[in-house]
Amino acid sequence: AIRKRFHLDEYFSPERTSTSNELLEAADLIVFMSPDIASDATHRFTFNPDKAVTWQVADVGRLSVRRGVDADESELRVAEAGQTARRLQTQCRDFISEITRLSWADVVDENNNPRGFRLPVNLIYQKGLWWRGCHIVVSLPNRKFLIEQRSDSIYMDPGMLDITLGGGVDTGEEPLQAAVREAKEELGLNLPANSLKIIDVRKWDAYHPRYKVNTKIFLYTFHARLSTNAPLLRIQKKEVAAVHTLTYRQILWLIRFHHLKRLGRLKAAYAYYRAIVAASRRNG
Repeated sequence: AIRKRFHLDEYFSPERTSTSNELLEAADLIVFMSPDIASDATHRFTFNPDKAVTWQVADVGRLSVRRGVDADESELRVAEAGQTARRLQTQCRDFISEITRLSWADVVDENNNPRGFRLPVNLIYQKGLWWRGCHIVVSLPNRKFLIEQRSDSIYMDPGMLDITLGGGVDTGEEPLQAAVREAKEELGLNLPANSLKIIDVRKWDAYHPRYKVNTKIFLYTFHARLSTNAPLLRIQKKEVAAVHTLTYRQILWLIRFHHLKRLGRLKAAYAYYRAIVAASRRNG
């Protein structure tokens, strides 16, 4: 009745679904409306809690019209239930927008073994789960390196210098496939898979107090040597503000002092950068 009265058909189905272990197992995400419901489900069903999100939504059913109340109280309860339902509608819309806007990734365990489910990247961060990422060090025939300057609008480390390009390994991808995709997306580089050589794999576990997120990632780093000193780049502006070329000595200076006067500050991953630049030099 509330759904019809307040025109809330977009996110609320009149059909009833019986909760079961099979239903919860098949779901990519489980949203419990309140901690009480989440607690009750934990005792009644078997499901992966890492796939669950718990909201703070009042029980619309308890606020709805009940027999034995007078008209004024009935109208009040309908109005309260309608307000709750509208808030829930907004929350659903925002949640759907968030999980469809961001990439999804396969979750792995602390030994880099797939756990058999996927999540949006923001939930992986929030829950402190393990997943996979890829980076590429790009060098030129003149032995210089491509250095990215991160966009001012990017979420983490905006405006800072980055010696690699790359990102997360999306659902269903292998790290090499993700590296090829990221090179195309960020800089417009068409890198054949056989042109990328893996030079580093590390288990990265770090907390970022500024962003209040935990990065738990198995990071695969590749080296790519381009065939020209002047590659044609198509920069993805939402992530990359500019691309610079630096010599090996300039790279070492940047890592040591964390900034270059004419370019800016380096993203804080100095030991990692030192290792992968040295590895790329050995790779040619």
